[in-house]
Amino acid sequence: MYFRRLSLAAAIAATLLTGCGSGTSGGPQTTQTPGTSVDSTTTNQNKLMVIKGVAAFGTPMRTAAVTIIGRNSQGAIDTSITGVATGEDGSYSISVPASWKAPFLLEATGNTGDRVVVLHAILGDDFEANASSQIINITTFTEAIFASVTGRKPSDFYLDMKTVDSAAETADDAAQLAALTKPAIDAKHSELRAALAPLLSAVRADRPDNINLISTVFSANHTDLDKALDMTSMFYSSDGSKLELTNKADPTSGITINLASKTISGSMPKAVASTIETINSLANDMNSLYKSGVPSSSSLAPYLPSTYLNDGTDSSSLQAVLASADYAGANFTLNNINAIYLDDSNNYRYDVVIRIRKTNQTTEYQRTTIAKTAQGWQFVGNGRAALTNILSFYSKNYDLSGSPLAAEPTTAGLILRIEQPDPGKWFDKAVISGPGFNNPVTLLRSNQTKNENGLTTGCATLSLAANNCQTRLKFDKESDFNRDFNFVYNVKLYRNAADGTPYQQYNVQLPVKPYLSTDAVPVLVALTDGYYKSYTDSSSGQQTTTTIASPTLGTLRSYTGGDLPVYWQKGLAYDTGYTYFIGLDVDLCLVGQLKTLQKVTYGDYLDSDKNRTVTFSTDIAAEKPDYPQLRTFPSMAGLEPNIVRRDLRVFTQDANDRVYYSSYSNSLAASCQ
Repeated sequence: MYFRRLSLAAAIAATLLTGCGSGTSGGPQTTQTPGTSVDSTTTNQNKLMVIKGVAAFGTPMRTAAVTIIGRNSQGAIDTSITGVATGEDGSYSISVPASWKAPFLLEATGNTGDRVVVLHAILGDDFEANASSQIINITTFTEAIFASVTGRKPSDFYLDMKTVDSAAETADDAAQLAALTKPAIDAKHSELRAALAPLLSAVRADRPDNINLISTVFSANHTDLDKALDMTSMFYSSDGSKLELTNKADPTSGITINLASKTISGSMPKAVASTIETINSLANDMNSLYKSGVPSSSSLAPYLPSTYLNDGTDSSSLQAVLASADYAGANFTLNNINAIYLDDSNNYRYDVVIRIRKTNQTTEYQRTTIAKTAQGWQFVGNGRAALTNILSFYSKNYDLSGSPLAAEPTTAGLILRIEQPDPGKWFDKAVISGPGFNNPVTLLRSNQTKNENGLTTGCATLSLAANNCQTRLKFDKESDFNRDFNFVYNVKLYRNAADGTPYQQYNVQLPVKPYLSTDAVPVLVALTDGYYKSYTDSSSGQQTTTTIASPTLGTLRSYTGGDLPVYWQKGLAYDTGYTYFIGLDVDLCLVGQLKTLQKVTYGDYLDSDKNRTVTFSTDIAAEKPDYPQLRTFPSMAGLEPNIVRRDLRVFTQDANDRVYYSSYSNSLAASCQ
């Protein structure tokens, strides 16, 4: 049910561990197990304390993996408690020794369909002597408290604390934990609550100041504290130095947590979507309709207005999808609220991800826009006639020897991707304006766009030039990004290039500030210098693994066809939870016109020696046992003298639509001049 295609990161869903997991990385830092005596003077040493709460960022983190770190009665870090999984409502419960001492650190990791969410919590209170349980919620707000008190990304700090170290490092970790005192944590809790006051007052007019962001009992049901979480977006600044919170319905300003100085500044806009409390109604109605089979068209009609339009998918197309026989008995769940905005009728619209669990136990995650109208909750769509993605990119540029490209070692800009609909509905032109560009940017229908049996092929997106297929454009003015919030781009679509009035226009809001070319970003992904190869030693008969020099860059420097084996490795900074891609462009000048031969493919293949590899080939008919993962590339036979540029990219995308490239090419831009 492709209401809207998910982002590149959607493939995360297949790899995330969502069940129970261990609370350690490489083993606990102590050998203590729950209930084991560690201090004969402690009266409650053999008792257990139940820690419970809700993991949510508005919508609950269903079946998320939760782990915990504490200190035993002697002050040593204890990571020995086995992790648990949250319930469908995001609730969890985990038992720890009652002799544990604060601070307590928790981590929840869950899949939301189009991204992986990892949240943390910290509590500075010791257990009360006669208590049997303690509430510690894990939310966007507790993540912010954790970051402000430690001055580090919570995921990095948590990993440091749970990883087995040398004796000196273990002692240093214990000292860092001991320094996270109750007064320090309470102070940051109070500062954040004050910054959130406009929003908290809007969701709880009676005494918003009595909300404890860590231990207030709440349900992930879109009311009260959960409503405030629904309205909140959280992201890191482009240089990773700040954690920022803003309001999905009013992203013009927000809260900034400076990690280096541990300061909290700004305030949260007070906008609250008035209809959000009943947002689960549409999924609940779908469950009732599909419980005993696929509902009739007349039964679905109240939920699907004739004006439905979502990235080019109209009402009749969605109706056909909803009639699919494999949805019989399916379960529908609201899984994430990505964005909230007011439409022309002053109704709040919600860009959501819906989880659909079929009776055959397979799961789909679909993205669309819903709203509560005068007719009730409906699929309304985002009203756009074409799938539009404006993604920011950051590229580290290398030459074909693997050295940083001297002319421009880093580049930043936007990927302006407007996907062409089916033939008969093509657009000839789009004009995009917004931060970073001196003048509006024009996209054109490429002459490589083809109609094959009623399907758009070739260059299926609008391009920066009619004679190629290019959507990446670097910024003209990076000075436009001297603020942290509110980056809006206006898109105008034209059916015919000569039209003076656009067929449609709308705004696209970037979820976060883009990366700039001056930002310091660690290695993302890279081509390897060598790869592993196993062979059987003729004298001993034993299998041996050796490292062989990688042929990738050497072959790319003169590539004119045949096989191009690509060996690559994950980067250090953006590893967990991301999907990787490999792209190859060869630009040629033909009769004074630039033509681009292009292929993009998943970069997720591991060969028998555990090398990450893919092979582009213009000779796909031949039998190639050494290259089991072949990708078709257009033939360049007879065109070799016309090649002006070769570009090989390894890239990934984060949860906030920022794309990271490691690009290897002989120049930044191809030209026929």
